[in-house]
Amino acid sequence: MLDLGCGAGGFTRLAHGHGIRVSGLDAGAALVEIARTWTPAGAFWSATWSRFLCPTTNSPR
Repeated sequence: MLDLGCGAGGFTRLAHGHGIRVSGLDAGAALVEIARTWTPAGAFWSATWSRFLCPTTNSPR
């Protein structure tokens, strides 16, 4: 499951607790670090969703 705007990872932590493989994306680097601490088995990135989904785009969408 990919959680766009995951924040500190509360929902991803809950989902992972139910056996779901989780990933999260948030613009707040400090929040992503918390999410990584709460759910080390998850994959988390700090970026805006448009940069993450369209990495070759140089202009905002």
